[in-house]
Amino acid sequence: MKKRKGPGNGQEAKQNLSLNQFSERRILILILIFSLLSVLPLLMTINYPFQFDDYPTIFEDPNVDNLNDLLRIRLSERPIRKISIIFDRVIFGDNVVYYRIENILLYFLTIILTSLFTLKITKDKAFALMTIFLFGLHPTHMENILIITHRKELFLYIFSILAFLFHADKKKILSLLFFFLALLSKEVAIILPLLFYLYDRIFQREINKKLYCIYGGIFVAGILTVTLFSKFTGFYIPSPFNIEEYFKINRMLRGSNYLDIVKIQPILFAKYLKNLFLPFNLNVDYYIPVNERVGLLWITGFLVLAGYFVFLYFSRRNKILFFGLLFFAISYLPLSNFVPVLNLFADRYLFFPSFALILIFYSLYELLKKNSILFYAISFIFLIISLSYMPVFKSEISLWSYVVSKNPKSVVGQNNLGLYYLKAGDIKSAEEHLIKAIENDSLYVNAYINLGTLYAQRRDFHNSLKYLERAKDVEPDNVKALYNLGLTYMHLGMSGKAQEIMREIIRISPEFSLAYNNLGASCFEQGMMNENAIKFLYGGMCYALVPFFIENTFENYLTAKEYFEKGLYIDPSYMKLKQNVERINQKLRGE
Repeated sequence: MKKRKGPGNGQEAKQNLSLNQFSERRILILILIFSLLSVLPLLMTINYPFQFDDYPTIFEDPNVDNLNDLLRIRLSERPIRKISIIFDRVIFGDNVVYYRIENILLYFLTIILTSLFTLKITKDKAFALMTIFLFGLHPTHMENILIITHRKELFLYIFSILAFLFHADKKKILSLLFFFLALLSKEVAIILPLLFYLYDRIFQREINKKLYCIYGGIFVAGILTVTLFSKFTGFYIPSPFNIEEYFKINRMLRGSNYLDIVKIQPILFAKYLKNLFLPFNLNVDYYIPVNERVGLLWITGFLVLAGYFVFLYFSRRNKILFFGLLFFAISYLPLSNFVPVLNLFADRYLFFPSFALILIFYSLYELLKKNSILFYAISFIFLIISLSYMPVFKSEISLWSYVVSKNPKSVVGQNNLGLYYLKAGDIKSAEEHLIKAIENDSLYVNAYINLGTLYAQRRDFHNSLKYLERAKDVEPDNVKALYNLGLTYMHLGMSGKAQEIMREIIRISPEFSLAYNNLGASCFEQGMMNENAIKFLYGGMCYALVPFFIENTFENYLTAKEYFEKGLYIDPSYMKLKQNVERINQKLRGE
């Protein structure tokens, strides 16, 4: 009696066989069509507003407004992303639709490259097409697409995969070129040569020693440049002799030490794996218990970590699976915080490592005798999760309400929700969330600044002063905190203190035109007070003191003019400074 085949198995096998017989041209056309289909759900986000990380990068950075700013880009600013932002600002201004279209097009390209690289490694055309949906619909990718400034991860992926494809084809010059572009997208691309080497060894390719000597030289040169010339490149390198300062400024690591980073590795590794394979309950700001006792959580993480490497050891005979597992392990290294970064955990960091998921799935695909039903079902689940996650980014209130609901200890979430309510005029809700932010992290300077602003809006300048002085204590060189503090001093009639703060701002940031304007305004106000004093002295016939006040008045007006003109030189488009220059000139002419 013949053994009956499982339902659909024969049909699936025939379908996969027919796809694998397609010509390269037909497969490329299908890759383009399937990739286009996979990004169609993102069109519902086309009118979503800019989000939190977008504002400092796109609108608050003074060096992205014109093409001359291309000459002032520093390495730490991820040059490829910054170049794209400068062109966007010049061409599109603040029209969010065009920024979103650009991110979707970049993502479209990452999906195509993923399919091509999968085809290069597996030689399986059917699975390469299936990869499009597994990768393109993955929920952890949504943050990279929907927050404009995170496109650096897209650039990193595009140039890294192109470098890999050309390396696989032994086109050294093109591979090196895209490797450099990947480095300029994000410095974690420094791990690429190690992945190239593992690829060559595992798939028994010829090892080009000269090429790897070049990569080694680039690695050494990069490390020396970043460490020895950090002042010019802009990279923050914590001193090993003052590592506690790094833990002070990193909001996720307050009160921790380097040993704590080592201890939480099982938790971080397991959490990244969980979000890669089971991408639900995602968030843009997670709480990671760094220096707390989390025995059960740590044991679970350790078992996952140990199990992963045991599985890695026993998978050595399966080249694609072995390479996929190593790909994730190596690309995890920059996420581990062994080399300190300012964010301990974020889904956006999974973008490049997520290619490992495809290679691991391929091994499962082979184990299931190339039955694709499971993988299309997984793609559908990814689609449902992504569709439910996308609306979270629809507005500030939806994003931060979601963040706080998932993670009440989110300092950023509480602060940004408070800031939203402050802008909306709901002072009570704003105060509640900003105070919660400070309760969660007593060194989070933005919450103090925003509370200072809140009380200033209520004309409660004494409470405003209390929080802004606390902000100054936490970060003495924070220009925003100092500027708001200077304004508060002015409102309280403490012009001397206000001028002292504005001069401090100019010392820290010599091109901060607002400080020049306020210094000039303070000196102008003193001149007006002297004028009133002169009139009072004339009325009381106290002529002896008049020359002193006249001299001070002219001195104040001349100093005010100097500050106004310096500020206008820095920012010729600042209308208030133009008006103040004209006003002071009228005074000096006696009009």
